[in-house]
Amino acid sequence: MKGLFKSKPRTPVEMVQLLHELLLFVLGNTDIRDKKRAEKIAELDKLLLDIRTVLFGDGQMEPNAESCAQLTKEFFQKDTFRLLINCLPSLDSGARQNATHVIANLQRQKVNSKVIASEYLGNNLDIMNTLLAGYEDDDIAWTYGSILRECIRHQNVAKYVLESDHMKKFFQYLQNPNFDIASDVQATFKELLTRHKSTVAEFLSANYDWFFHEYNTKLLQSESYITRRHAVKLLGDILLDRPNSAVMVRYVTSLEHMRIMMNLLRQACSAAVEQMKDLPIADEPQLVPLPDPIYAPETVAFVFPHSAIVGAQSLSIGYIPTKTWFNPGSKFMLIP
Repeated sequence: MKGLFKSKPRTPVEMVQLLHELLLFVLGNTDIRDKKRAEKIAELDKLLLDIRTVLFGDGQMEPNAESCAQLTKEFFQKDTFRLLINCLPSLDSGARQNATHVIANLQRQKVNSKVIASEYLGNNLDIMNTLLAGYEDDDIAWTYGSILRECIRHQNVAKYVLESDHMKKFFQYLQNPNFDIASDVQATFKELLTRHKSTVAEFLSANYDWFFHEYNTKLLQSESYITRRHAVKLLGDILLDRPNSAVMVRYVTSLEHMRIMMNLLRQACSAAVEQMKDLPIADEPQLVPLPDPIYAPETVAFVFPHSAIVGAQSLSIGYIPTKTWFNPGSKFMLIP
Protein backbone atom coordinates (compact mmCIF):
# COMPACT_ATOMS: atom_id res chain seq x y z
CA MET A 1 0.00 0.00 0.00
CA LYS A 2 2.99 2.33 0.58
CA GLY A 3 3.61 2.49 -3.15
CA LEU A 4 0.20 4.08 -3.65
CA PHE A 5 1.16 7.08 -1.52
CA LYS A 6 4.66 7.61 -2.89
CA SER A 7 5.30 11.31 -3.47
CA LYS A 8 5.52 12.50 -7.04
CA PRO A 9 9.05 13.46 -8.14
CA ARG A 10 9.63 17.20 -8.37
CA THR A 11 10.00 18.75 -11.79
CA PRO A 12 13.21 20.72 -12.55
CA VAL A 13 11.30 23.99 -12.16
CA GLU A 14 9.91 22.91 -8.79
CA MET A 15 13.41 21.93 -7.65
CA VAL A 16 14.76 25.41 -8.39
CA GLN A 17 11.77 27.06 -6.72
CA LEU A 18 12.29 24.98 -3.56
CA LEU A 19 16.02 25.68 -3.68
CA HIS A 20 15.27 29.40 -3.87
CA GLU A 21 13.02 29.20 -0.79
CA LEU A 22 15.55 27.19 1.23
CA LEU A 23 18.38 29.58 0.39
CA LEU A 24 16.31 32.58 1.44
CA PHE A 25 15.48 30.87 4.75
CA VAL A 26 19.12 29.98 5.51
CA LEU A 27 20.38 33.45 4.63
CA GLY A 28 17.65 35.07 6.73
CA ASN A 29 18.24 32.88 9.78
CA THR A 30 21.84 33.08 10.98
CA ASP A 31 21.33 31.39 14.36
CA ILE A 32 23.40 28.21 13.96
CA ARG A 33 21.77 26.71 17.09
CA ASP A 34 18.31 26.88 15.54
CA LYS A 35 17.07 23.31 15.04
CA LYS A 36 14.79 24.32 12.16
CA ARG A 37 17.70 25.97 10.37
CA ALA A 38 19.72 22.77 10.66
CA GLU A 39 16.82 20.81 9.17
CA LYS A 40 16.54 23.25 6.27
CA ILE A 41 20.27 22.97 5.56
CA ALA A 42 20.01 19.17 5.54
CA GLU A 43 17.10 19.45 3.09
CA LEU A 44 19.16 21.87 1.02
CA ASP A 45 22.06 19.41 0.88
CA LYS A 46 19.78 16.67 -0.45
CA LEU A 47 18.15 19.00 -2.96
CA LEU A 48 21.54 20.05 -4.38
CA LEU A 49 22.36 16.38 -4.90
CA ASP A 50 19.04 15.87 -6.73
CA ILE A 51 19.73 18.88 -8.98
CA ARG A 52 23.20 17.54 -9.70
CA THR A 53 21.63 14.24 -10.73
CA VAL A 54 19.32 16.03 -13.17
CA LEU A 55 22.25 17.82 -14.79
CA PHE A 56 24.73 14.93 -14.86
CA GLY A 57 22.55 11.82 -14.89
CA ASP A 58 22.55 9.04 -12.34
CA GLY A 59 25.19 6.78 -13.86
CA GLN A 60 22.61 4.58 -15.57
CA MET A 61 20.73 7.19 -17.59
CA GLU A 62 22.03 10.22 -19.45
CA PRO A 63 20.66 13.64 -18.43
CA ASN A 64 17.52 14.77 -20.25
CA ALA A 65 18.21 17.83 -22.41
CA GLU A 66 14.75 19.30 -21.90
CA SER A 67 14.92 18.95 -18.12
CA CYS A 68 18.37 20.56 -18.07
CA ALA A 69 17.11 23.48 -20.16
CA GLN A 70 14.10 24.04 -17.88
CA LEU A 71 16.26 23.91 -14.77
CA THR A 72 18.85 26.30 -16.22
CA LYS A 73 16.26 28.84 -17.35
CA GLU A 74 14.51 28.87 -13.97
CA PHE A 75 17.81 29.00 -12.09
CA PHE A 76 18.98 32.22 -13.76
CA GLN A 77 15.54 33.85 -14.03
CA LYS A 78 14.98 33.69 -10.28
CA ASP A 79 18.50 34.97 -9.42
CA THR A 80 19.08 31.71 -7.55
CA PHE A 81 22.71 31.80 -8.67
CA ARG A 82 23.43 34.81 -6.45
CA LEU A 83 21.62 33.29 -3.48
CA LEU A 84 23.57 30.04 -3.79
CA ILE A 85 26.91 31.90 -3.93
CA ASN A 86 26.03 33.88 -0.79
CA CYS A 87 24.85 30.76 1.03
CA LEU A 88 27.89 28.57 0.32
CA PRO A 89 29.79 29.51 3.52
CA SER A 90 26.86 28.09 5.55
CA LEU A 91 27.00 24.66 3.86
CA ASP A 92 29.14 21.66 4.71
CA SER A 93 31.93 20.42 2.44
CA GLY A 94 29.74 17.84 0.66
CA ALA A 95 27.04 20.37 -0.18
CA ARG A 96 29.67 22.85 -1.34
CA GLN A 97 31.09 20.26 -3.68
CA ASN A 98 27.65 19.50 -5.13
CA ALA A 99 26.94 23.22 -5.51
CA THR A 100 30.26 23.72 -7.31
CA HIS A 101 29.44 20.93 -9.78
CA VAL A 102 25.96 22.33 -10.35
CA ILE A 103 27.25 25.84 -11.04
CA ALA A 104 29.99 24.54 -13.34
CA ASN A 105 27.44 22.58 -15.37
CA LEU A 106 25.05 25.53 -15.61
CA GLN A 107 27.82 27.66 -17.15
CA ARG A 108 27.72 25.39 -20.22
CA GLN A 109 23.99 24.68 -20.50
CA LYS A 110 22.22 26.11 -23.53
CA VAL A 111 18.62 27.29 -23.71
CA ASN A 112 17.36 27.70 -27.26
CA SER A 113 20.95 27.33 -28.51
CA LYS A 114 22.11 30.19 -26.27
CA VAL A 115 24.38 30.05 -23.21
CA ILE A 116 22.27 32.18 -20.89
CA ALA A 117 24.84 32.07 -18.08
CA SER A 118 27.03 34.50 -20.02
CA GLU A 119 24.22 37.05 -20.37
CA TYR A 120 23.20 36.64 -16.71
CA LEU A 121 26.74 37.16 -15.42
CA GLY A 122 27.20 40.11 -17.76
CA ASN A 123 24.24 41.79 -16.04
CA ASN A 124 25.36 40.78 -12.55
CA LEU A 125 29.10 41.31 -12.58
CA ASP A 126 29.08 42.35 -8.92
CA ILE A 127 28.86 38.64 -8.10
CA MET A 128 32.50 38.41 -9.18
CA ASN A 129 33.41 40.76 -6.33
CA THR A 130 32.04 38.22 -3.86
CA LEU A 131 33.91 35.34 -5.48
CA LEU A 132 37.21 37.22 -5.70
CA ALA A 133 36.98 38.39 -2.09
CA GLY A 134 36.60 34.73 -1.14
CA TYR A 135 40.39 34.33 -1.46
CA GLU A 136 40.68 36.37 1.74
CA ASP A 137 38.80 33.67 3.67
CA ASP A 138 40.69 30.38 3.86
CA ASP A 139 37.52 28.47 4.72
CA ILE A 140 35.71 29.29 1.47
CA ALA A 141 38.64 30.19 -0.81
CA TRP A 142 38.91 26.83 -2.59
CA THR A 143 35.16 26.63 -3.31
CA TYR A 144 34.88 30.22 -4.56
CA GLY A 145 38.07 29.77 -6.61
CA SER A 146 36.64 26.78 -8.48
CA ILE A 147 33.44 28.69 -9.27
CA LEU A 148 35.40 31.78 -10.30
CA ARG A 149 37.36 29.81 -12.90
CA GLU A 150 34.13 28.52 -14.38
CA CYS A 151 32.72 32.05 -14.57
CA ILE A 152 35.75 33.53 -16.34
CA ARG A 153 35.25 31.08 -19.16
CA HIS A 154 32.93 33.83 -20.38
CA GLN A 155 34.89 36.62 -22.05
CA ASN A 156 32.76 39.44 -20.64
CA VAL A 157 33.41 38.19 -17.11
CA ALA A 158 37.14 37.79 -17.69
CA LYS A 159 37.33 41.32 -19.07
CA TYR A 160 35.60 42.68 -15.97
CA VAL A 161 37.98 40.87 -13.61
CA LEU A 162 41.07 41.97 -15.56
CA GLU A 163 39.98 45.60 -15.43
CA SER A 164 38.90 45.54 -11.76
CA ASP A 165 40.95 46.51 -8.72
CA HIS A 166 40.92 42.85 -7.71
CA MET A 167 43.56 42.15 -10.37
CA LYS A 168 46.18 43.89 -8.26
CA LYS A 169 45.14 41.83 -5.25
CA PHE A 170 46.06 38.60 -7.04
CA PHE A 171 49.72 39.33 -6.32
CA GLN A 172 48.82 39.40 -2.64
CA TYR A 173 46.66 36.26 -2.83
CA LEU A 174 49.50 34.37 -4.52
CA GLN A 175 51.61 34.83 -1.37
CA ASN A 176 49.13 32.86 0.76
CA PRO A 177 51.13 30.56 3.10
CA ASN A 178 48.51 27.83 2.61
CA PHE A 179 49.89 25.82 -0.32
CA ASP A 180 46.49 24.51 -1.48
CA ILE A 181 44.96 27.98 -1.60
CA ALA A 182 48.03 29.51 -3.25
CA SER A 183 47.86 26.78 -5.91
CA ASP A 184 44.18 27.52 -6.50
CA VAL A 185 44.94 31.24 -6.89
CA GLN A 186 47.72 30.34 -9.33
CA ALA A 187 45.27 28.27 -11.41
CA THR A 188 42.79 31.17 -11.53
CA PHE A 189 45.54 33.67 -12.34
CA LYS A 190 46.74 31.52 -15.22
CA GLU A 191 43.20 31.05 -16.55
CA LEU A 192 42.67 34.81 -16.54
CA LEU A 193 45.88 35.51 -18.46
CA THR A 194 45.74 32.74 -21.06
CA ARG A 195 42.14 31.85 -21.97
CA HIS A 196 40.85 34.94 -23.84
CA LYS A 197 43.83 35.96 -25.98
CA SER A 198 42.56 39.23 -27.44
CA THR A 199 41.21 40.49 -24.11
CA VAL A 200 44.48 39.66 -22.35
CA ALA A 201 46.49 41.43 -25.08
CA GLU A 202 44.43 44.60 -24.59
CA PHE A 203 44.86 44.40 -20.82
CA LEU A 204 48.64 43.92 -20.97
CA SER A 205 49.11 46.74 -23.46
CA ALA A 206 47.06 49.15 -21.33
CA ASN A 207 48.54 48.07 -17.97
CA TYR A 208 52.07 47.07 -18.95
CA ASP A 209 54.02 49.17 -16.43
CA TRP A 210 52.26 48.34 -13.17
CA PHE A 211 51.48 44.74 -14.11
CA PHE A 212 55.04 43.67 -14.96
CA HIS A 213 56.46 45.68 -12.07
CA GLU A 214 54.25 43.67 -9.70
CA TYR A 215 54.94 40.45 -11.62
CA ASN A 216 58.71 40.93 -11.40
CA THR A 217 58.92 42.05 -7.79
CA LYS A 218 56.23 39.87 -6.23
CA LEU A 219 56.54 36.67 -8.29
CA LEU A 220 59.81 36.38 -10.24
CA GLN A 221 61.80 37.71 -7.28
CA SER A 222 59.79 35.91 -4.62
CA GLU A 223 61.61 34.03 -1.88
CA SER A 224 59.49 30.97 -2.65
CA TYR A 225 60.99 28.64 -5.24
CA ILE A 226 57.55 27.30 -6.23
CA THR A 227 56.24 30.83 -6.80
CA ARG A 228 59.26 31.70 -8.97
CA ARG A 229 58.97 28.53 -11.02
CA HIS A 230 55.25 28.99 -11.71
CA ALA A 231 55.85 32.65 -12.55
CA VAL A 232 58.53 31.81 -15.11
CA LYS A 233 56.38 29.17 -16.79
CA LEU A 234 53.33 31.45 -16.91
CA LEU A 235 55.41 34.34 -18.24
CA GLY A 236 56.54 32.15 -21.10
CA ASP A 237 52.96 31.11 -21.86
CA ILE A 238 51.86 34.76 -21.90
CA LEU A 239 54.68 36.16 -24.03
CA LEU A 240 54.59 33.38 -26.60
CA ASP A 241 50.88 33.90 -27.34
CA ARG A 242 50.74 35.46 -30.80
CA PRO A 243 48.37 38.32 -29.82
CA ASN A 244 50.95 39.35 -27.19
CA SER A 245 53.82 39.70 -29.67
CA ALA A 246 54.11 43.47 -29.15
CA VAL A 247 54.21 42.99 -25.38
CA MET A 248 56.83 40.25 -25.78
CA VAL A 249 59.13 42.50 -27.84
CA ARG A 250 58.79 45.28 -25.29
CA TYR A 251 59.54 42.88 -22.43
CA VAL A 252 62.62 41.18 -23.87
CA THR A 253 64.25 44.45 -24.98
CA SER A 254 64.35 45.64 -21.37
CA LEU A 255 67.79 45.31 -19.75
CA GLU A 256 66.12 45.26 -16.34
CA HIS A 257 64.11 42.21 -17.30
CA MET A 258 67.25 40.61 -18.71
CA ARG A 259 68.99 41.17 -15.36
CA ILE A 260 66.12 39.49 -13.50
CA MET A 261 66.26 36.46 -15.80
CA MET A 262 70.03 36.13 -15.41
CA ASN A 263 69.71 36.28 -11.62
CA LEU A 264 67.12 33.51 -11.79
CA LEU A 265 69.48 31.53 -13.98
CA ARG A 266 72.36 32.04 -11.55
CA GLN A 267 70.23 30.87 -8.63
CA ALA A 268 69.16 27.78 -10.56
CA CYS A 269 72.71 26.87 -11.56
CA SER A 270 73.98 27.42 -8.01
CA ALA A 271 71.28 25.11 -6.70
CA ALA A 272 72.19 22.49 -9.30
CA VAL A 273 75.88 22.66 -8.36
CA GLU A 274 75.06 22.14 -4.69
CA GLN A 275 72.92 19.11 -5.54
CA MET A 276 75.66 17.61 -7.74
CA LYS A 277 78.47 17.81 -5.20
CA ASP A 278 77.70 14.34 -3.87
CA LEU A 279 77.30 12.68 -7.29
CA PRO A 280 79.90 9.95 -7.93
CA ILE A 281 82.29 10.61 -10.82
CA ALA A 282 83.17 7.50 -12.83
CA ASP A 283 86.21 6.96 -15.06
CA GLU A 284 84.01 6.46 -18.11
CA PRO A 285 81.37 8.94 -19.26
CA GLN A 286 77.93 8.07 -17.96
CA LEU A 287 74.46 9.59 -18.05
CA VAL A 288 73.32 10.84 -14.67
CA PRO A 289 69.77 12.16 -14.14
CA LEU A 290 69.70 15.92 -13.65
CA PRO A 291 68.84 16.79 -10.03
CA ASP A 292 65.30 17.96 -9.67
CA PRO A 293 64.07 20.65 -9.37
CA ILE A 294 65.84 23.06 -11.72
CA TYR A 295 64.13 25.59 -13.94
CA ALA A 296 67.13 27.05 -15.74
CA PRO A 297 66.12 25.77 -19.23
CA GLU A 298 62.68 27.34 -19.30
CA THR A 299 63.97 30.57 -17.75
CA VAL A 300 65.84 31.22 -20.97
CA ALA A 301 63.90 29.19 -23.51
CA PHE A 302 60.52 30.74 -22.72
CA VAL A 303 61.46 34.33 -22.00
CA PHE A 304 64.72 35.13 -23.75
CA PRO A 305 65.11 32.82 -26.78
CA HIS A 306 68.23 32.91 -28.98
CA SER A 307 67.65 36.23 -30.65
CA ALA A 308 69.39 39.47 -31.56
CA ILE A 309 66.46 41.28 -29.94
CA VAL A 310 68.16 41.05 -26.57
CA GLY A 311 71.60 41.69 -28.03
CA ALA A 312 72.82 38.13 -27.57
CA GLN A 313 73.24 35.88 -30.58
CA SER A 314 73.80 32.73 -28.57
CA LEU A 315 72.32 33.02 -25.12
CA SER A 316 72.71 29.62 -23.44
CA ILE A 317 73.19 27.99 -20.10
CA GLY A 318 75.79 25.44 -21.11
CA TYR A 319 78.29 26.57 -18.46
CA ILE A 320 78.12 24.98 -15.05
CA PRO A 321 81.29 25.32 -12.93
CA THR A 322 82.01 21.59 -12.69
CA LYS A 323 83.41 19.12 -15.14
CA THR A 324 80.05 18.46 -16.69
CA TRP A 325 78.24 19.20 -19.93
CA PHE A 326 74.57 20.10 -19.80
CA ASN A 327 72.22 19.93 -22.75
CA PRO A 328 69.19 22.21 -22.11
CA GLY A 329 67.01 19.88 -24.15
CA SER A 330 67.94 16.84 -22.10
CA LYS A 331 67.07 15.60 -18.65
CA PHE A 332 70.58 14.18 -18.22
CA MET A 333 74.10 15.47 -17.67
CA LEU A 334 77.19 13.84 -19.12
CA ILE A 335 79.80 13.39 -16.42
CA PRO A 336 83.31 12.49 -17.68
